[in-house]
Formats: sequence, C-alpha cells, structure tokens
Amino acid sequence: MNIVCLHDKAEIAAFLDRNPALNIYMLGDLDDFFWPATTWYGFRHAGELRQIALVYAGPDLPILLAFDADHAAATVELLRGISYLLPRRVYAHLSEHAVQALCNDYQIHSDGVYLKMELTDY
Repeated sequence: MNIVCLHDKAEIAAFLDRNPALNIYMLGDLDDFFWPATTWYGFRHAGELRQIALVYAGPDLPILLAFDADHAAATVELLRGISYLLPRRVYAHLSEHAVQALCNDYQIHSDGVYLKMELTDY
C-alpha cells in the first residue's frame, strides 16, 4: 500500500477519465479556476494508481470526494490512510461502503443516498 499526494493533473485526469460519469465533479475540479483549492490523494498498489480522493477547500466547509466502481477496498484503505490529514469538519460525498473508513474518527450524519446517472443513448 502506498498513499501519496498527487500533483500531476494529467495523471489525475487519466484516472478519472476511466469512469467520467462517476467522477464528473472531480474532473471539473481539475479546471484552473478550482485547482488551487484542491488537494488530491492517491492509493497505489504495485505502482498502479487504484483510487483517488479529493479535498476541495471551498469558501465554507471543505468537501471530501471519493467514489469507486471497482476498487472498494482501495477506497477504504485510502480514506483510512489519509484520515489524519483531513479537516476535522468536512462535508463528504463518498461511495456508501467508504463511510465505514471514517466512522472511528468522525461523527457521521447522512443526508441520504444519492444516485449518479449517465445519459448514454442520445
């Protein structure tokens, strides 16, 4: 397991582009306007980037984003590995199982389950 802070936009974009519908918010945060307010973390296994988490330091409450479709265990490991680096108060958009990774360090309040949809037939 290797958790790193990511700084290469091209590497981040290549990872997020594997599933753009899932990662649409994070892809938007690669824009030069948002980039200065972002901190990106990655989970590497055998040299391969397996998961990404983003902390967006917005004007009020920082936002944590971490979604997965394939590597659920990598998401949990990444969040556990960076939990000590995260703000003490954060609004999080996470894959449902990933919340468990933060239960020991945060008081969790759910605003409900949200679904992401993709228009594919147009």
